[in-house]
Amino acid sequence: KVAAYEDFPTRHTIDGVDILTGLEADAVILKPNQAAGIVTGDCPVIVMENTKTGNVVAAHAGRDSNIDRQLIATGAPSRPHESVVASVLDYTAWRPDDVRVLVCGGIGPEHFEHPWSDTSYGATNRAMIEWIMQTYGEQCVAGSPENGRIDLFELIRSQCLSLGIPKEHVRHDGVDTYAHPR
Repeated sequence: KVAAYEDFPTRHTIDGVDILTGLEADAVILKPNQAAGIVTGDCPVIVMENTKTGNVVAAHAGRDSNIDRQLIATGAPSRPHESVVASVLDYTAWRPDDVRVLVCGGIGPEHFEHPWSDTSYGATNRAMIEWIMQTYGEQCVAGSPENGRIDLFELIRSQCLSLGIPKEHVRHDGVDTYAHPR
């Protein structure tokens, strides 16, 4: 779900600053002088800027915001868009050439394993990894596919490129939230 400031049902004012809460969404559209906090653990946050309007989107970009696992398992999508990147571009109607993307943080692929040998999830992991590689490219999986190490940055970059955002407009801050000492 992509939201705007107007969509938040609860507002608190502290020292003249409006704090908006009460809405679960994957992304929020920001205008100049607005800010957002994204609650995340090891999931990346995508910051997308429209260079023509100055508007910004902050979006949660964990695995399940980037792939529809129901689609992989059953062939039937669980939502209108495959990824949060596609959802944001559809919602905003921004031209891909006008968009710059910064991926902030996120667990590195060496720590984000979905092994095919897992006794409970092996078959599901294999289907997901094979689907990711077929749909977005082998660069989205680090090392041997059997280890299932998803590279969320490469997955997001591949989705951006497939939607027409120029390669040079997609960057990552390089922070691995799992391995970073702070």
